[in-house]
Amino acid sequence: MESLIIKEIRQEDIDEFIKILMKVYEDKFKIIFKSKMEKSQDVLIQEMRIREKLDGNFIVVADGLLVGAMTIKIRETQQNFIQALNIFLKNLGLYHGLRSFFIGGYHQSISDRYIRKDACYIENVFVLPGYRRKGIGKKLMMQAEESAKKRNKKFLYGFVETTNHNSISLCLRSGFKKIGIKKNIFTKLFFGVPGWIYFKKSL
Repeated sequence: MESLIIKEIRQEDIDEFIKILMKVYEDKFKIIFKSKMEKSQDVLIQEMRIREKLDGNFIVVADGLLVGAMTIKIRETQQNFIQALNIFLKNLGLYHGLRSFFIGGYHQSISDRYIRKDACYIENVFVLPGYRRKGIGKKLMMQAEESAKKRNKKFLYGFVETTNHNSISLCLRSGFKKIGIKKNIFTKLFFGVPGWIYFKKSL
């Protein structure tokens, strides 16, 4: 790679960001949207475009190509739950809209109020297959830590599927400590994921 840039996402990056997100997690999106898969990309793009702030969403550009991304959450930049749900309902109908919204993880928006004021949460880190094992994941974790410190946060949290050994290894190499495992019947039922490992790092 001749050049590598990590930067906060802008409105003009959203379309490409969603395309890559859907490519990386294609199998999961098929479970989430089922028969409405053809509308899924437009729905996710619309949902992201209506956000008042895109703070905490980072993209990785290598040699001019978008090859990875990361999302971090803090209490100050919570998503608008009602606006997002309305987009799902409008585009997918009542049944498919509700189903896709909640199965897709947007149920987490309900618990946004439980985000600690002194903490930053890493919600998502991904790198395209051809660019893995090049240190990009580690640089994204460093970016998360830097962003948390700029926001005067004291802790950085992350949660990883118990079966995602690469991400678990990345967290440990980045100085995180395991603080617990949470089993989830919901994710096991729909995605075959038995639970999540929670990580924490003091800043």
